[in-house]
Amino acid sequence: QTGDNHYHFHSQILQIGELALPNYQNLAHLIEPNKINQISARKCDNSTPDIYLGEDDRNVFDIPTKIEKETIPLKCEIFDFNKYKNIGKLSVTISGQDIPVGEYNFAIFGSQDNIEYIYSMLKREVELFCLTELESNPFGEDKIHKLHITGVK
Repeated sequence: QTGDNHYHFHSQILQIGELALPNYQNLAHLIEPNKINQISARKCDNSTPDIYLGEDDRNVFDIPTKIEKETIPLKCEIFDFNKYKNIGKLSVTISGQDIPVGEYNFAIFGSQDNIEYIYSMLKREVELFCLTELESNPFGEDKIHKLHITGVK
């Protein structure tokens, strides 16, 4: 039998948690074999750590992502592109699309030629086809983690 547990949090608690998460992720990622094997913090008068992160906790704060199966068209502007890593940033300024207005990280999907993407930076608007990688947000709705570009129109 499964019971019902109800937890009520004030919005300030959720905001603190959301703002603290990246810092805990960065802290946990400092743990590396043969370098740092644990991070702990305690009050001066207490021998038991209040915060303890060990080798098994390196990825404990990482949030899983999933890639949507459907490719969607997107009108946007590419304003940053790294030709060595095939990654960049784009800006969506037209509302009413599947991707909300905002700036997003992207990666070229597969082994496409990056010349088209470099030339696309010269245009104010380009139409791309992309897969959306969503991050499960523990504090609310899922967020767009990254876009995987499958082609340029």
